[in-house]
Amino acid sequence: MALPKQIFAPAFAQRKTRWLSLLLVGVMVYVASFTIGIEGMISAFTLTWDQTMDRRMSVEVPTVEDEGATPQSERVKQIISVIAAMPEVAHVEAVPDDQTRQLLKPWIGQTELLNSLPLPSLVDIERRPGAVLSAADLTDRLKPVINNIQVDDHAAWLADLVRLVRGLMIVGGIVIALMALAVVFAVSLLCRVVIAAEHKTITLLHLMGAYDDDIAQHFQYHATRLAAPAALAGFTLGIGSAGLLALLLRDVTDASFLNWTHWALLGVGSLSIPLAAIVIAAFAARVTVGRLLHTVA
Repeated sequence: MALPKQIFAPAFAQRKTRWLSLLLVGVMVYVASFTIGIEGMISAFTLTWDQTMDRRMSVEVPTVEDEGATPQSERVKQIISVIAAMPEVAHVEAVPDDQTRQLLKPWIGQTELLNSLPLPSLVDIERRPGAVLSAADLTDRLKPVINNIQVDDHAAWLADLVRLVRGLMIVGGIVIALMALAVVFAVSLLCRVVIAAEHKTITLLHLMGAYDDDIAQHFQYHATRLAAPAALAGFTLGIGSAGLLALLLRDVTDASFLNWTHWALLGVGSLSIPLAAIVIAAFAARVTVGRLLHTVA
């Protein structure tokens, strides 16, 4: 039996729990969309460093205040000549001072202060594929030349960053799952309230020949109708918030190298969030009403 679309519309509109359902759907989609956007940004950030840093090391050559000591440029040349002779090294070069200052600019915004600081010289090293050369080994080899240098192996902290990203993805998945359960609870509560309030109407529909499946389908329609605008609003705000954060962090990440598959996966993952919320709301309404209608005479 086909039921008029508006038969239960006033009951849904008059229930205060409707706003709870709308709020939870919107919040769930906002949190999930923001999480997906942030995870995509962090993944781009990690991939950027993974492609450029996994085989790289940096040598920090501190400046000397003694005017009679070896000039800084000569010290850097000595370091480079020693490193270039190592069989494990594929490429070595000095980092220009301007580039070093540019790296510190996001943390030290005052140009005059940055230019006045005695910044150390940096030497960038790229190991050969499969070469075993740790920061401790390189430090020991360079101590006879300059004994107060510092060596940073980017692969070590990059591995920690990858583990952090994976942990954040797991936490994000748990948060999304909890929010989905909250939507199921809110929609189920709304349907229970409407069924209790419209007990006589449902009984009359049964007497007129309406099946439980017809009534459940009607509740599913209203749940979808209510969830859709809330899901779209939450999706828009979530993606907008993630985009704003990406704009603020544009100086420390570069996603220009990502190919179309990365963007396609990120786009599909983002768009699936509001669609999943609508489907979850419809499914929760269908299951809840289907279980409760047999109690209505």
